[in-house]
Amino acid sequence: MFVDLLYGWLGVRFALSMVFGVRAANRLRHDETSRRAFAWMGRFHLAGAAVTWVLEALVRVDARPLAGPLAQVLVFPLMLLFTCWVPVVDALGFMVVSGLVAIILVRWRLARYRDELILGEPEQRVQAARACEFLGRMAASAVPELLEVTTDPDPELRFRAVRAVGSIRPADPEAADRVRKSLTDSDPRVRSAAGCTLAMLGAGDHPAVVPGVIAALKADEDDMRDAGVRAAWKLGPAAAPAIDLLVALADHWKLGRAAIEALAVIGEPAAPALTRLRSHPDPKVQEAALGALNHIEMAAAEEAVAG
Repeated sequence: MFVDLLYGWLGVRFALSMVFGVRAANRLRHDETSRRAFAWMGRFHLAGAAVTWVLEALVRVDARPLAGPLAQVLVFPLMLLFTCWVPVVDALGFMVVSGLVAIILVRWRLARYRDELILGEPEQRVQAARACEFLGRMAASAVPELLEVTTDPDPELRFRAVRAVGSIRPADPEAADRVRKSLTDSDPRVRSAAGCTLAMLGAGDHPAVVPGVIAALKADEDDMRDAGVRAAWKLGPAAAPAIDLLVALADHWKLGRAAIEALAVIGEPAAPALTRLRSHPDPKVQEAALGALNHIEMAAAEEAVAG
């Protein structure tokens, strides 16, 4: 009986994994709704792996000639320990199924996103740019269309297109040249996104880049602040003017560790701020600050040896 249940459950898991892959491909939007949907999918796979684990243990108990239900109850925990590898293999395997389905669909739909960027309705164009931002390097073929719409009359589309270029990080110098023009955009969000994107492209030498990163760190939206933290990490010592803003994010539930890592990359100018964070009430912040200080000390020692 348990064997039939196990195989039936695995069949259901496989079908649902494909469904979730299709659902993931349909929800490629760089927003909180998308992140919640993907988090829910991950929780489902973990819960499904737990069910598979229990069924596998029951199958093994049922296959043994045990005298009575009491013996089966006593052996069941041992079978769980013996099959502890099952949930790991199950979760990873079915997540791979979902991921492959999503990737195949996304690659197939990328041509449509490129068309929508140029020819779609206003909302379609913005959503296509969001999808490219979410895909990151997988959307590299859409860079020409994204660069083209960085001068579109719609400020939301310009903003999303510039962010998408930063997420893709193309190596073509022309991309950085086109994004630099957005540093003088009439919309402050576009200017801020352009600063962060140029930092991610390794082209942070323009004087307007750091002010753009600082504006992103001051934003109310977590996704903009996240872009600012990543840009500050990429800029390194050049992001020293953003130290106080990064310190303010040190205990953020999502961005805190990344902000402290950015402080570590900034180096010696951030050491006093990190020393202050050693007295932070949160032990995790204290630990991260100590690690950042150690990183700065090691970098300084290596530089002294190299010099």
